[in-house]
Amino acid sequence: MAIRPYQPSDAERLAEIFRLAVTHIGPQAYTPQQVVAWAAGAGDPQSFGRRLSQGSCLILEKATKAIAFGQFIPPDDLAMLYCHPSFARLGYATRLCEELEFIASKNRTSTLYTKASELSRPLFQKQGYKTIDQETVTLAGVAFKRSIMAKRL
Repeated sequence: MAIRPYQPSDAERLAEIFRLAVTHIGPQAYTPQQVVAWAAGAGDPQSFGRRLSQGSCLILEKATKAIAFGQFIPPDDLAMLYCHPSFARLGYATRLCEELEFIASKNRTSTLYTKASELSRPLFQKQGYKTIDQETVTLAGVAFKRSIMAKRL
């Protein structure tokens, strides 16, 4: 297992991981319409790559193949934490989360925030994040509830 920084050439693979995670794991907590709307967020690898170029995006590799990724956007946002469904719930997202928190603390971030899906909320809770609010967002015309969570570093 290795963790490395995002490179623009990774955009297509990470978009694939995003789509697979949403379409394979998403139905556990979301309607078919929500899953389709959420997965559309990776529709264009170039736009997706531009999103990943913000802040620090890390990729976790196993046998030199990307299997998970996450992003820290200064000053205090942990975003886009996704794992290929074949490797979900094996600790890889947790490991990335720890590394992103380390980067945030090096950036002198005292509190880190994330907007957690129903699926990722338990992972963040285990990492010490507390729900501070709920919000509803609309993606492709479909409403989603998510938890705004915070952790003191």
